[in-house]
Amino acid sequence: MRQLFTILNPVYKTAVRLRELMYNVGLFKSRLSPIPCFCVGNLTTGGTGKTPMVEYVAKCVHDMGYRVGIVSRGYRRKTPSKQCILVSKGEFGDGRPLVDVDSAGDEAYLLALRVPFAAVAVCANRYQACEMLVDSALADVVIMDDGYQHFALKRKANIVLIDATKNLVTQKLLPVGDLREPLSGLRRASFIVHTKVTDNDADCYYEANEKTIKKIIPLIPQFKAYYQPDGCYDGLGQGLPLDDLAAQKVLVVAGIAVPCVFENFVRKHAASCESYKLRDHANYDRKLVDDIFRRVRDNRLSIVATTEKDWVKLEPLLTNEEKKRIVIFSQSIRIEQSELFVSRLREMISEAIVSGKKDVE
Repeated sequence: MRQLFTILNPVYKTAVRLRELMYNVGLFKSRLSPIPCFCVGNLTTGGTGKTPMVEYVAKCVHDMGYRVGIVSRGYRRKTPSKQCILVSKGEFGDGRPLVDVDSAGDEAYLLALRVPFAAVAVCANRYQACEMLVDSALADVVIMDDGYQHFALKRKANIVLIDATKNLVTQKLLPVGDLREPLSGLRRASFIVHTKVTDNDADCYYEANEKTIKKIIPLIPQFKAYYQPDGCYDGLGQGLPLDDLAAQKVLVVAGIAVPCVFENFVRKHAASCESYKLRDHANYDRKLVDDIFRRVRDNRLSIVATTEKDWVKLEPLLTNEEKKRIVIFSQSIRIEQSELFVSRLREMISEAIVSGKKDVE
């Protein structure tokens, strides 16, 4: 099977380049966002931490005094991908999503909860999602969550995330590896943010990746970042100190792209730790919940530890007794030289606003 994928690799590479060319020469239609748009994306199929980064950028834009919008595909939602859905009205709403997690998709729903001042819309056609926010007068600036390869929507800047736990040089294109496009695609980036940077050289390729990127785009600003836990709480919303995990035997349930990072964090704080394997964006139902708690009982475990992305799908399925045995971890991104990052972001937004006014005139 791997040999077959290797044979298909050049075919995929050619298709990617041909698709981009079609947009560049105008054979495929690409439209400029009606309001300044900034994309947070990556070169890989997932796991770089886009959701916390979108949240970070949204807060920066909000602090600058602009109404913030977020558009997303709404990956693996149970509504038609071409259907445009308003998930949240942001500061014009009551702080709660307008639809359920199945209609919005887990990441868009979580962003609506984590960034209550931001209006959120989902649609496979991100231009239509932007139009919805503009027509409803909900946003001055929009952030596109995971759309670096979405050429149908032109934007003012691209913030590209690079996973520091993986060596860029050894990454391979789909379907053999995780790269959505060749490394040359980084030339479209405005910022590079290296995520998951650690102090352990054995687990961190930040310096190597920084040098690799400099060879491709020498002058691009590069920042390093890491994810920091904000805390944890149980399924009833009660905050819990991390020290409470020291005596607990934990089952980790995480339907995310790279669960090992989350598992390792829990393992550092718990008495013991087991893992329940799930795919990224896993769909939960009562049968799966019963199996999770059966594993807890059979292995004499104490609690279930999960992420906020999983929790928004789990919560409607659980009884109050089950919620007491769930611990949810929240996290946010920390960027080194954050003042410089915000300053550059402010400059780009100001330029985009001015440019937009000239286009209207």
